[in-house]
Amino acid sequence: MPSSYTAKDIQVLEGLDAVRRRPGMYIGTTSSRGLHHLLWEILDNAVDEAANGFADKITVTLHTDNSVSVEDNGRGIPVGIHPELKVSGVEVVYTQLHAGGKFNDSSYAYSGGLHGVGASVVNALSKWLRVEVLQDGYSYKHEFATSLQKGKMMVGKPVAPLEKVGNVVDIDGQLMVIEYSDLPDDVARKTKPDGSLAIWAGSIAVHVFDLDFLCRAKDQADSLPYHFAHKKVVAIDATGRRVEPAKANAIKFERFIFDLMPSARNAIVVEVDPATAFAPLKNASGAAADTPESVKAQISDLHRQWLRVAGVEVADGIAVEISPWLALDAEELRGKVHAGLKLTAPTYLATSNQSA
Repeated sequence: MPSSYTAKDIQVLEGLDAVRRRPGMYIGTTSSRGLHHLLWEILDNAVDEAANGFADKITVTLHTDNSVSVEDNGRGIPVGIHPELKVSGVEVVYTQLHAGGKFNDSSYAYSGGLHGVGASVVNALSKWLRVEVLQDGYSYKHEFATSLQKGKMMVGKPVAPLEKVGNVVDIDGQLMVIEYSDLPDDVARKTKPDGSLAIWAGSIAVHVFDLDFLCRAKDQADSLPYHFAHKKVVAIDATGRRVEPAKANAIKFERFIFDLMPSARNAIVVEVDPATAFAPLKNASGAAADTPESVKAQISDLHRQWLRVAGVEVADGIAVEISPWLALDAEELRGKVHAGLKLTAPTYLATSNQSA
């Protein structure tokens, strides 16, 4: 039994820590009803868009990995930089309690849910959360995760900055990618009859080409045209002083392999969930995202889901990897491992009916 209670015993929980520590204060219970409450909060946001005349379609999808997605064709969460917090509107909405656009009548005449709390609470109580905003012809993606780092629980932290990507389009029967810096504003804002954006398919720049096709293309001088993008580039001024610009001060010339796509006789596009099909390795350890550690963690997350579908018990945090020679998806894994198998240590599965 505690023997004392002094000022030093008073804890101040910052950010979303309080939600993670006392979830019942925000969603009522940690039972299945509380889980449903999380879904209702995100669904309420979509309903608010429809109730205020900005959307007419809402789709809720239950996925095989027990995750759920909510999609609507409304305005999308603001992606601009917040003037005070200096991060994107998406990051503000999903990481700051009591932040939102429903405290006055300027953005919504009607709204439900926990004003300024719902989205951030869902993020705080989720292992991971991904947001995609289609706005002005651009596809913006933001991912958040809760993880243990250096002994401290990091709750609902952004995995990487808000990302703007190019878009895959079909023009006169030809597939091509329009880089975001090349997209004219009038084309970016073009919509379908149902009000959704006409250009919506974000490109993650993963391409597979036939070698013969590339050999033919290399002899064409104009096969890869130059693009230019305005960039912020650190420079040295006339006095030798280092200058870090606040806005774009240089033009970067770029060439992209995807510009070969219109020349191909046969081209296809595959739509995937980045969480299950895309783990880029771009940076060294210690960077904010796309590091060896983040790639390993994403592979383990995916393979744990496969194992659970196959009837294997594996706890969160246990590193697992499945050889592609053994299985390429969860269904292929069924029958190749013992149902009821329990993994309690890091495991590499390379052969059928492997036990641990």
